[in-house]
Amino acid sequence: MSDHTKNHLGGISIWGFNQEKTEAEVGYDILPKFQGKGVISEVFPEIEQYAFTVLKLQKLSVYTSKIDILSQHILRKNHYRLIEHWIEKNLKGEPTDMFHFAKTIEEYQK
Repeated sequence: MSDHTKNHLGGISIWGFNQEKTEAEVGYDILPKFQGKGVISEVFPEIEQYAFTVLKLQKLSVYTSKIDILSQHILRKNHYRLIEHWIEKNLKGEPTDMFHFAKTIEEYQK
């Protein structure tokens, strides 16, 4: 992902498709100096449009940690529902609160 000046801002992808290719996950990572500047808010609707109209997906999921408040805000702003919450160990073996948000094609079309 880059801006109009060709600066690399980070990446966003649709991946983790289920076997039927009806569901997938959206993953994104923004470089620290561009975080909190609305980059994901700007591109997220385009990713959804591509996923639901071109790829014909039925559901998009996003997984994030409890401490990633900005991602949670973006997901709620874009009408993603909290599906589940669990605790898993991170790479250091520490417990980490995780959230699963999702949006269906029906929710997208509203």
